[in-house]
Amino acid sequence: MSMEKRILIAFVLSAIIFAIWSIIFPPPKPVRTKVVETAVTTAASTVDETGVMEEGSVETAAVAGTQSLLGATGGGQALVVKMSNDVMDIAFNTQGASIESLVLKRFDDVAGEPLNLVQSVEHPERTHPLQMVIDGSPDTRVYEAVETNGLLTFTWADGEGRSIIKTVSIDQGYGLNVSVEVQGVGPESVMSLGTGMRDTGPVERANRFATWGDATVVTVEDKEDYRREKVDGSVSVQGTGLRFTGFEDTYFLSVFRAEEGVSKVVINKLSLTETDDKGEVVDLPVLRVDIVSSSGLFKGELFSAPKEFDLLQKESGGLEETLHFGIFHPIAVFFLKVLRWIFGYVGNWGWAIVLLTVAIRMALFPLMHKSTVSMRRMQKV
Repeated sequence: MSMEKRILIAFVLSAIIFAIWSIIFPPPKPVRTKVVETAVTTAASTVDETGVMEEGSVETAAVAGTQSLLGATGGGQALVVKMSNDVMDIAFNTQGASIESLVLKRFDDVAGEPLNLVQSVEHPERTHPLQMVIDGSPDTRVYEAVETNGLLTFTWADGEGRSIIKTVSIDQGYGLNVSVEVQGVGPESVMSLGTGMRDTGPVERANRFATWGDATVVTVEDKEDYRREKVDGSVSVQGTGLRFTGFEDTYFLSVFRAEEGVSKVVINKLSLTETDDKGEVVDLPVLRVDIVSSSGLFKGELFSAPKEFDLLQKESGGLEETLHFGIFHPIAVFFLKVLRWIFGYVGNWGWAIVLLTVAIRMALFPLMHKSTVSMRRMQKV
């Protein structure tokens, strides 16, 4: 039997198997996302004289639609306030009114625990997402927190005209709506987007093809990535035409999609060390991304999500540009869409890859057949 006949038989058998599989195992019907009201709970924490927090037990649960006092300005007591939806759990700390954990429910970390995008960093200059930077130092003041109809407001004021008001809300998705108003606190207001992004294991850090904790700045005209090991000291980028900025790695991103207020982005490199498996001390730099406003206003969305093509393309705003397909970007995107379309029918990635391979072979069959015939003629000569 000739090679051409074998290939043709393989194509026919694959088509038959695909047809039978589609009949026996039809594609699952799309499931509608159940709308769940945003849940807000609080956990009491005390702050000792050194500023170290001791977390307590869950104190109250505020049902959406009610108003509750969750903290006290200058009272020395801090609270952990939690918001959640179907894909995220976010914990705020009223000391600094910042995010101390942002968990993606669908994903696990290297230890098998729910994935927290807030990286553990031991450094005096480390910041948490949405934490203000006052006179060059992370803000550690205790804010008053009030929840009304799913809208969480953090307020600090000294009674002398200086105040900071942060308002956040969470919808059904990976976005956190953020609005910050600063009055009387310096000529420029600085809000940090955090220090690094998620904890990584030694295997991932040793993978030269993987990236983690890098910074990105995307404007309407350009996209600039800043690798941890290549940033020297501090980098300042003008915020003109800023679309979003923050952190990204191979699999996830956490960026602030600015609507107004950002005049500048500052990326700082913090030097850390760790001991590797051989007992040697190695450098482990992390980046801190701050956004600066000359008007005292910040407004936008903190978007923290997996790098899934369909998700980022649906969100638009240039988020899909964080996916790195290399020089074959158009071809890779095309085949990715075809692969996902096939997966929608078979419900199995393995079969989707097999069927895509068969389809490519069928498309190339005329060219392959012509090449084989030409080669045989050359052999006879």
